[in-house]
Amino acid sequence: MARPNEYNIDDMIKKINEYTDEEQVPILKEVCYKNGWNYIYLFELESKNPKLSESIRRLMYKKEVMLEKLGLFNVINSSIAKFSLFQLGWREKQEIEHTGNKEKPVMVSIADIMKG
Repeated sequence: MARPNEYNIDDMIKKINEYTDEEQVPILKEVCYKNGWNYIYLFELESKNPKLSESIRRLMYKKEVMLEKLGLFNVINSSIAKFSLFQLGWREKQEIEHTGNKEKPVMVSIADIMKG
């Protein structure tokens, strides 16, 4: 795929912020699709521009909060909410890596810790 034409970063930030404010559950790929932006290239730009990065982070935070709320109140299918939250980095099981005097790290789950 060819590299896209130069994007106007300030215009992108404005459009991302407006989209985030308007949508109940914002989706980054949707805002890219609606504006004809290359999703992969957007992340190249984000890595070089803190304001664009903050705008994208704000969209992702709202998405995460809304998915959790809508899933908790059964407004949306819990499987879909769970799937989307996993894409945002959520996990069913939290693991803690502990390295002591042993050569290999020991993996301990929160459930194991809570058991005593």
